[in-house]
Amino acid sequence: MFNLFTQTIFHKWVRTSLLAFVLFVCSGAAWAQSSNAEPALGSKDSTAQSDSAIWKGELVNDEYQVFIRMNLYAQDISVPGQEIYGELPGYFGSKRSPLVWPFTSASVQSEKKATVHLVNDYGSEDLFCTLVYDKEKQTYLLHKEKGSTLKIVVNRKYVKIPQDLPLRKK
Repeated sequence: MFNLFTQTIFHKWVRTSLLAFVLFVCSGAAWAQSSNAEPALGSKDSTAQSDSAIWKGELVNDEYQVFIRMNLYAQDISVPGQEIYGELPGYFGSKRSPLVWPFTSASVQSEKKATVHLVNDYGSEDLFCTLVYDKEKQTYLLHKEKGSTLKIVVNRKYVKIPQDLPLRKK
């Protein structure tokens, strides 16, 4: 019923579709396998497992009523109300204001130090910070390296966050 020309086109279409489907399935499996891996800072012993929680979780400062939600390993944090940004390493927020400073990038330098790049939710200001972990005191220090001043809104006025902000794990 089909002539030779339509049979040839049909077979090419089937082969192309099958090849595209196989590539799609293989790439999805590879992506799923790689996204489940969480980078460790050393060997796979019990110490490395406890170290993998250092740069993951919520940090708070009660004096300024601010917090950081982060996962610098998987970088899979969504900013509430701003899901359009996708998954990020984390964000800096305040209990007194809905405005946040998303982390646009972050990298773990060691078990004691990480660097983060923050931008305000309008995109008009940004800064580079270092997060330092004190294992002995179980505290963190957010230190502004360069860029804009970190600010939050309190009673419709901006309040500047100090250049060195102590934080603790919640």
